[in-house]
Amino acid sequence: MGFMKNNSYLLALDGSAEARAAAYLAWDLAKKTGARVDAQHVINVRDTWRFLRPKSAGFIGSGSYMEAFQRVSDGLRSVGEALMVSYRAQVEGQNINFAAHLDEGDLVTEICKRARLHDLLIIGHRKSPKTVQLGDYSLCEELAGICSCPMLLVTASCDQWNKMCIHIEDTKVDLRAIETLSQFGQKLALSMKLHISSSIPLSEVKALLNALSLCHGFKSWEIYMDNGKQENAAADELRVIMPILNERAVNGVKSLRASIHELSEPALLVWPQKMAGKELLSTWSGKGTNQ
Repeated sequence: MGFMKNNSYLLALDGSAEARAAAYLAWDLAKKTGARVDAQHVINVRDTWRFLRPKSAGFIGSGSYMEAFQRVSDGLRSVGEALMVSYRAQVEGQNINFAAHLDEGDLVTEICKRARLHDLLIIGHRKSPKTVQLGDYSLCEELAGICSCPMLLVTASCDQWNKMCIHIEDTKVDLRAIETLSQFGQKLALSMKLHISSSIPLSEVKALLNALSLCHGFKSWEIYMDNGKQENAAADELRVIMPILNERAVNGVKSLRASIHELSEPALLVWPQKMAGKELLSTWSGKGTNQ
């Protein structure tokens, strides 16, 4: 993942209060970084058809179901168009570069498709019930581990941040991902705050810090040793999760979805690491890092 390859953010938009908070945050970040904000609303015709279509032939043919699907789809399009009209009316006064897209299809697929063209997905997250059935994920939980670009999850209006707070629980750290994260933080005038788990052997901590010293702005980072517990960040801190996302990261995706499900803060930044299954410690011996 390159840093600011397109200098643009994708804002996933619906009619919720969380999406409105995400939009305000996206506009604020765009003003600070000069990025373009592309808003996207997806008309979820796929789930609509899944709900309405007959599973097998019964007392009536499929014609009635098709008519119902068409009526519901037309209604969803009208809602989407009204949403975009309202959004454009508000964003035009923000003095930022923007675009608005109305797509149709599967919600997760369409968001991921556009997200690949952007540096950051900003999305409102509606907090889930404490207990859900197995596999009953929220949209953000479904996107976790699938979306290829960083995601900023927003549950409510956010205070001004001063720091990014990252917890490192093992030595599987992608320095390139941390480097781009640090650069992104600098564009937002945020300093880096690292919490390194005390369960990591001291010799490995030293190797980790030696590798991190090559990253952008390392001398100004705050570094702490803790018990590895990821507590809520302070009001002026943006908590960052850096999951390892590859074909062998099933447990990492489960953990990430659990963190999103339990999210109680106004925002959470998910910054993916792509390491092809390699522990970075194996690249530190003798030749430094592969940056």
